[in-house]
Amino acid sequence: MVHPDATAPSKPNVLAQLSADKNRAHFSLALFDRGYCRDGDLSVNVKMVSGKADQIAGVVWRYQDPNNYYVLHVNAMEDKITVHKMVDGKATTISQAVGSSQISAVSRRVDPQEWNLVKIQFRDTHTVVFFNHRKLFEVTDDTIVKPGKTGVWTKSDTVAYFDDFRIDKKKE
Repeated sequence: MVHPDATAPSKPNVLAQLSADKNRAHFSLALFDRGYCRDGDLSVNVKMVSGKADQIAGVVWRYQDPNNYYVLHVNAMEDKITVHKMVDGKATTISQAVGSSQISAVSRRVDPQEWNLVKIQFRDTHTVVFFNHRKLFEVTDDTIVKPGKTGVWTKSDTVAYFDDFRIDKKKE
């Protein structure tokens, strides 16, 4: 729903996810309905407002249906950022190679009640993740390569605000 927030980067209103459903399998999605894209640059400002079970929000890309898409998790309770793929209704973390190790999350302070800029660049099988204008990591996955919708996402009882959603579709 559209909700006022005087601290929003593009005042006065934000897109707000206000449900406090504590079911950990509850995911709220808001999809941008103007076309599909395979490759693009996606960014949004996000603010975690509250949540007792979770405080996780992020962006979705290559959304095919409720059971198949990619999602970036920004977790304020655990101060970590991860990329997941939802395939046939099952979520799996996408790991990144760092030297000879596989890392599935990046530790990053996520301040509740503060605005944070989340950005991803996705091309073919490659995704680059940025947080507050800093490149965090890159992942590669070839599971979902068809064009899909983009949007924002929350988990469980996360109350989050989103502002200044932007998608720059790249030529395919």
